[in-house]
Amino acid sequence: MPAATQIQLDDMTRLLQSGPVLIGEDHTLGHARLAIYELIKRGAVQFLSIESPIGPSCMVRADGQLLPQRTADYFEGATPMHNPTMSMQTLVGYAMEQNVSVYCHDVPLAKSPLNFFARIGDDYSVYPTQAKQYLPDSMPALPTTTGSAANKFVARNMYSATYLKTHLGAGVRVLWNLVILAGASHVDVQQCGQARTLQARLGIADTRVFRLD
Repeated sequence: MPAATQIQLDDMTRLLQSGPVLIGEDHTLGHARLAIYELIKRGAVQFLSIESPIGPSCMVRADGQLLPQRTADYFEGATPMHNPTMSMQTLVGYAMEQNVSVYCHDVPLAKSPLNFFARIGDDYSVYPTQAKQYLPDSMPALPTTTGSAANKFVARNMYSATYLKTHLGAGVRVLWNLVILAGASHVDVQQCGQARTLQARLGIADTRVFRLD
């Protein structure tokens, strides 16, 4: 699919006035991120949640919002897939400059580099312990490698939904001006099943889902 059309951007802008929008992307292409950039520029976005490991407690506010002063540390430890058009850090930086609250909702690896950047003294167990509390029954432990997590769309959707509902409330499904960015597979009915997509787990209507991959 090519870049977002003007009609799609207008539709997203309109929908954000009454609830959330979920955008599925190919992580190596810039279509979704450029669309979000434009939506932020329009003043249509107040909250943004990205598919990146949840922030360690020392890097986020009580509601899970990433602390602006800790974003550099966060991205030292988080390693999003390379996107030549717009990096996740660039998108997050722009969002924060425009006073958009930024959240991260994906499951981290058991031995994520974030463990190092989030440690308190010599205690490396704080972040993994924090992250495990959102695990669904279908994912009994944090993934050990990126490869082991890559195709676990259903379990990760449950993880993300639990995290977002915990921090943004069960009403995340009707939260105005919220954009959720995820890999296209997470919103794909064929790969996840109708009731197990990220939008289904969050209670967001399919009419609020856009695939820009």
